[in-house]
Amino acid sequence: MSVAWPWTAGEVIAMVFACFGVYFFFHGMLRFFRRNPEELWHRVPGKVVTSEIDFSDEIYRAKVRYVYQFQGVTREGKRLAPIESWSSFRSTAAHFVNKYPVGQDVSAYVNPSNPSCSVLEPQQQPIAAITEMLMGIAVGASGCLAWLTGSG
Repeated sequence: MSVAWPWTAGEVIAMVFACFGVYFFFHGMLRFFRRNPEELWHRVPGKVVTSEIDFSDEIYRAKVRYVYQFQGVTREGKRLAPIESWSSFRSTAAHFVNKYPVGQDVSAYVNPSNPSCSVLEPQQQPIAAITEMLMGIAVGASGCLAWLTGSG
């Protein structure tokens, strides 16, 4: 005696999309409303060693590298913020390159659990959080729509 599977493959895929949508929506909401954990990392002095605009695949990125010392070890960081900043506009990347010129003293926020992980701007990134919420709505809605149209 065999047991019949209650859902079709299309319904399972639709359910997976809906679940991913819910996850991304709530993860974005948490990122938007709670304090970033990077703000609690150790703040140490550093210095910018390179600052340039990278352009590839129609995307502009500010490539800023900095050195900092943590627990007696000199390390190099390259992350500006918890979520990578990129844009299709050169002016966005130029903003960060101008903000962090070579030789400038900076404060790096270092993860005490993983000292090779650091950021210069630990603040909340509302645009990234809103984008994640919108992506969650789009993916979740497409999953729900696929479920409704596929199970009729």
